[in-house]
Amino acid sequence: FRGSGFATEAATAALSTGQQHFGLETIWSGYLEGNEASANVLRKLGFRQTGTTTSECVSVGQDVTLILMERPAG
Repeated sequence: FRGSGFATEAATAALSTGQQHFGLETIWSGYLEGNEASANVLRKLGFRQTGTTTSECVSVGQDVTLILMERPAG
């Protein structure tokens, strides 16, 4: 179902809920370096990269680079 817009639609609903029902002013997210599909969804929703960090990833058994992003309300 890649490219069908399901991830964008779900993330849009989550952002709306966070802002309307919880009054969140800034929302943070991120993705694993190299996961361009997730990066594209976040960029499409107005997220901007704020930095990177390294974290242990149990599923791959090693440290991975996380790309950190944020989106101001509005």
